[in-house]
Amino acid sequence: MKKLLMILPFILCACDSDTVKINDTEIRITKAVTREEQAKGLMFQKEMCENCGMLFYFVPQYISMWMKNTYLPLDMIFADSKGKILCIAKDTTPLSEKSITCDKEARYVLEVNANFCDKHNIKVGDIIKI
Repeated sequence: MKKLLMILPFILCACDSDTVKINDTEIRITKAVTREEQAKGLMFQKEMCENCGMLFYFVPQYISMWMKNTYLPLDMIFADSKGKILCIAKDTTPLSEKSITCDKEARYVLEVNANFCDKHNIKVGDIIKI
């Protein structure tokens, strides 16, 4: 019984994934809603599946992100309340403390693996279906 209880949390996490869609591309996401989740983000993660990402939820504002303690190069997709993509920061630099921003107020930031946007032809003006 102890082994089952130790495995159970991993099963629940694997089954509890949400998805978003951009064009014809479905992305499995982890949500970052609370300040704690947003502060941690993808820090210390060494790999991420090809069609996975993290979706950050904010009150619409000018958002500043960074790559501190983040080992994966990422594409950061900034979107408004309707999911319209406003800006894309491509192939961000791992471990950098440089601010990554969008010049428009955004509601969401979707972090995916670097080059994901080019590979799936995702561009400014596309819609993230949340």
